[in-house]
Amino acid sequence: MSWRTLLATFRRRTQTWPMPVRVAVGVIATGLSVGVAATLVTELLHLIQHLAYGYTDETFLLGVEHADPLRRVLAPTLGLGLAGLAWMWLRRRRLPQVSEACGPKARRLPLGRTTADALLQILAVGTGASIGRERAPRQIGAALASVLSSVLGIGRDTRRRLVIAGAGAGLAVVYNVPLSGVIFGAEVLAGGFGLSGLAIFVPVSLVAVAVSWPVLGMNSVYQLPAGDLDATTLIWALAAAPLCALVGAGFDRLVRWCGRWRPQPTWRLPVATALAGLAVGVAAIWWPSLPGNGKGIVQLGLAGGATALTFALLLVLKPVATAVTAGSGVDGGFLTPALGTGAALGAAVAMAGLSAGQNWPVATFTLIAAVGVLAATQRAPWFAAVFGWELARPSIAMLGVLVVVAWGTALIARRLPWTAQAAPKAEPKQ
Repeated sequence: MSWRTLLATFRRRTQTWPMPVRVAVGVIATGLSVGVAATLVTELLHLIQHLAYGYTDETFLLGVEHADPLRRVLAPTLGLGLAGLAWMWLRRRRLPQVSEACGPKARRLPLGRTTADALLQILAVGTGASIGRERAPRQIGAALASVLSSVLGIGRDTRRRLVIAGAGAGLAVVYNVPLSGVIFGAEVLAGGFGLSGLAIFVPVSLVAVAVSWPVLGMNSVYQLPAGDLDATTLIWALAAAPLCALVGAGFDRLVRWCGRWRPQPTWRLPVATALAGLAVGVAAIWWPSLPGNGKGIVQLGLAGGATALTFALLLVLKPVATAVTAGSGVDGGFLTPALGTGAALGAAVAMAGLSAGQNWPVATFTLIAAVGVLAATQRAPWFAAVFGWELARPSIAMLGVLVVVAWGTALIARRLPWTAQAAPKAEPKQ
């Protein structure tokens, strides 16, 4: 008996269940399945990174730093070239996007092709592509929720909410940010914080993240040095908003412009992706924090591990590398590249202050600017603030500061003339 026959048989039996029971089963099943799937995707990413750069127990940043120059060049060139070859075949038929499954018509997502696309994204990011890794688990989470909703015979409106919850839970698992997964679904994908949606988003995200803890652990992604809020931090929070708005809007505009040049699924696609990997690999000889999703830059900024000039260069190089990678045809997210760009901004300012004799807290400046640029690129201030807070887990008082920065940056960015005609944010810039 084929799996399609099994699914059809199961669906016929579930039709006799009351709708509340079907929804409850769908919520639990989505949380469990997304938790397992996103955990496996994360472990696969780590495996690819270790193989590509030849390290074992170190972080990705240290792995790239310790790799020889030839390996830094070959890993992204070959990885993105192979991914481009596979995408050339996969994109012969259009793949529905998560935004379509989250829209009013709640289009169904094909699990097989959606998963294949997500795995190619992991291959690209793991070998050094300058693109975010979060789109892959979002896609898989949304596809799993779409299939489960169909099997259970859940209505269109509830299916849409369950798909949004699955996408948010996928993001929540890979970064261990359960609240951010809920807010991402509500603010970015659903467009509002309705109670009917939250009743589904919250349990799905919590179950998925809890499933991942035995394997991925419960630690935060970043470690922020302990410290109290002072006047310098508050002044920087106010001053950072317009700077982050300009940087975020520039990041967004550059990515959109390069996106116009994405090649069609012909021989030009793998050539373009390989060349993008080559460009990132060559740059990585001098800037090993450049490859990957931007996590390395954030870690470097929080630790104050480079000079003001280096961070200033990364402030320019990270958006350029991300835009070139996306424009070559590589799929992926833009959340962590935006965070990395903002982190470079904050760290550059703080390190310049230290050079001038000012005792500016580098880690705090880094986190504030990272959240600000993310709020500008995604136009989602609540998500940006909570995401940054959960990634580093500073004090509750710092969360308040991050909310102010995120909202201030988002409001300023919306009023910049070159962002007035930007497309809606229903699907994060991907």
